[in-house]
Amino acid sequence: MHKVAIKNRTENELLEFFAEINEKKYRAKQLNDALYKKKINAFSEISNFPKQLIVLLEKNFSATSLSTEKILESTDGSKKILYKTSDNQFIETVFLSNSENTFNKSRSKIAKSDFASNRHTLCVSTMVGCPINCRFCATARIGFKRNLDVAEIIDQIFLTENNTQKSIDNIVFMGMGEPFLNYSNVVNSLKIISKNEIVSKKNITVSTIGIPEKIIDFAKEEMKIKLAISLHSAFDDVRKTLIPVAKKYQIEDLLKALEYYYRATKMPITFEYILLKNLNDSEKDIKKIAKIARRFPAKINLIPFNDISFVAQNIDLIPASENEIKIFAKKLYNENVMTITRKSQGSDIAAACGQLATSVTLV
Repeated sequence: MHKVAIKNRTENELLEFFAEINEKKYRAKQLNDALYKKKINAFSEISNFPKQLIVLLEKNFSATSLSTEKILESTDGSKKILYKTSDNQFIETVFLSNSENTFNKSRSKIAKSDFASNRHTLCVSTMVGCPINCRFCATARIGFKRNLDVAEIIDQIFLTENNTQKSIDNIVFMGMGEPFLNYSNVVNSLKIISKNEIVSKKNITVSTIGIPEKIIDFAKEEMKIKLAISLHSAFDDVRKTLIPVAKKYQIEDLLKALEYYYRATKMPITFEYILLKNLNDSEKDIKKIAKIARRFPAKINLIPFNDISFVAQNIDLIPASENEIKIFAKKLYNENVMTITRKSQGSDIAAACGQLATSVTLV
């Protein structure tokens, strides 16, 4: 039987635990600081706890929920890390060092945090596998195993900092899984991250395929976290071929939810857009994207389609060339749309956008 991961216990539950063992309430605060400020890997590292209390903690809880199985390093300095859960599942997390963006600047304001070139970014997973089944994503080929819990989400940050000896100052929930289908655990992990200032809220982005009711719920959380929406087409018929689950969610319903989110949070929206030849790269697409971007402050992230043939054969998607992406970005700029062309990192270790599939790291 597995021990309970300590980070899955709320403050009230820890207070109850300390009351049951006749410990003072202040121990809960000390434990919280040890977990989230000092980022301890073992209870024995808590220097201000008596030995008998450490023994009780070790008997009832585990200090970490993941173990590091394998680390792959790209020629560009990024790292893909394979983590193992306590029930022998596997997830991948990607560390991006000194990540850079190239972009076309429109007349819209651009936040400096969006273009910092000396930060350490972590691409966090929220599920073992994924149920969304996007055509362009390697994770879809794994299928869905289960949601990650709060401890497993947060421990990706702490263990990666330990593995890389770098402080994470930017987090993107863009790894394996759909964050809003693991809503409670993702929100609770964000609350812990924010409350303990593990990473500044302004440097956190949650990426989602766009589930309208969950976007509205998220707005009501009042956390003011940046949202990135996997759009990939401004037309419902095309988008449904790329993201099958989008059959349930019309783009117009998604946009109404995003309007609500912007009104509630005043946070600009990012649309992620993989440019594919002869599918979503026409003049008609440019005009429709521009129309969408005018509904609220927004920017477009143009992303290259990264190879997933290592897990999926007969992929009938044709990537746009680097030059075609630049031309598309320029045309969006001419429509006064803030456009960023993303530079893929980690493609040589299958760590780039859409390439996460644990079977590759296990080889």
